Amino acid sequence: MILIQTPWRPDTIFKDLGVFTENALAKTPLQLNPIVLLPHSDLSPSDAMQERDVCSQLSEFSKSLQIYLSCSVCIKNENDYSQTVGFLFDPDGEILLRTPKIMPDLLEGFSDSISENFNQADFSVAMTEEGQVGILCGEDILSPHITRALITNGAEVILNPSREWSGKNFEIRQKARQARAYENLAYVASASPLYVNLGGVKAFLPPASSLCEMWGTSLNSVANESFIIGDIDIESLRRRRKEPMGNLPAIVRMRLYSPGYMNEKDDRKQSPSSRKEWIVEANNRLSSLVSEP
Repeated sequence: MILIQTPWRPDTIFKDLGVFTENALAKTPLQLNPIVLLPHSDLSPSDAMQERDVCSQLSEFSKSLQIYLSCSVCIKNENDYSQTVGFLFDPDGEILLRTPKIMPDLLEGFSDSISENFNQADFSVAMTEEGQVGILCGEDILSPHITRALITNGAEVILNPSREWSGKNFEIRQKARQARAYENLAYVASASPLYVNLGGVKAFLPPASSLCEMWGTSLNSVANESFIIGDIDIESLRRRRKEPMGNLPAIVRMRLYSPGYMNEKDDRKQSPSSRKEWIVEANNRLSSLVSEP
């Protein structure tokens, strides 16, 4: 698996990533069709592209290099809202997965796109040469229940295109990715860019790309590498999943938790469309939980 840290845009992807990706592929001669995970695209919600145009560029890129290409992009949805969506393309340029971001952009920090929190997620997975994979965009990976839902649908490798930034909870978020891999007996691959363009100015970001393994260990970026190459031992993971000891996906009974989730179910179809609206929503929910004296 190849994790790219170089920032990119769908409309300039060949210029942005062509040389780096070809160089990385030359270092993985035994993998015929590896997964290449890109960080969250450098498109801002204000210049989000139409989905068909994004997919056209990504399809051509994956087909030209004969790779499984995964990433997340801010697109314009059918209601003209900006929305973060994760994709996986196969070596023939066909879309295998289309996964909208579930959680709002409360932690992402640079986008303010609409989420899919009020719509039922299908938690789709797809088989690749490196195992069965699913996608969780950005901070979705931080939620244990969202990750567990993807695992119970068959995911062995979770692809997490993201865009991290430094702060008091930065290390906690990195440890959370390791925890998701350990508690679910899975690989969690996360790609984060080296910088983000803010009004034509580069804001440099911390190294935050990693490949976390089922034992809680991880391969982490250490500086401004353009790409990182990691190994997926999918057969070892499948053997480990057959063992009962410490196998939480197999021994934890989902029905213990499902009533609590059902109590939080909301009949509304449209989620808040901005970070500010989500903060209002959160305050309203907290207020409803406080009993009057």
